[in-house]
Amino acid sequence: MKNAVLQTGLTLLVLALVPFSGFCQDKTEMHAKIWNYKTICEFADPPNSREYDIKATSDKVTLEVTDCKTFEKKNPHPAAVSVSLKNGGATPAEIAIDKDLAGVEIVTKAKETVPAIAKRFLVEGPMGDKKMEYVTRIEASYVIKLNPGQSVNIVYFFQKAEAGDTVKVGTLKPIKIE
Repeated sequence: MKNAVLQTGLTLLVLALVPFSGFCQDKTEMHAKIWNYKTICEFADPPNSREYDIKATSDKVTLEVTDCKTFEKKNPHPAAVSVSLKNGGATPAEIAIDKDLAGVEIVTKAKETVPAIAKRFLVEGPMGDKKMEYVTRIEASYVIKLNPGQSVNIVYFFQKAEAGDTVKVGTLKPIKIE
């Protein structure tokens, strides 16, 4: 009985000394905005959209890449939404993206669901060259690792989206588009 009281007292002391916000507050800052562009084939990616640490959570990863002309012909000027993730904490953060692309959608102000049709993604070619491509199908879940203060911008495409709509990316909390 005495040990249980001491154990409880020590636990309460530790909780009083350690900031409580560290236990329950997510330090990942998330924002979304419409990303304007001229044409699909002249797409200017936002900063911090190319180089970030990403790791698939399974061995099976399927990507379907579409060239800009084919994508633009099939989807004339779709809405581009830049989703920004920033590690606002003091330690590295791992952000799980579950069922990417299949798990990304817009919920319009009229409560209509609009699925993502593509995303911009840095793809490595067979000769080791890397370039941003339009990925129209992904069968994978992955983790993005962000160092303290690091941010990443991921661009998703939808048939329609506008400021005030909400974007859902996998199991992350929904984000209102600015």
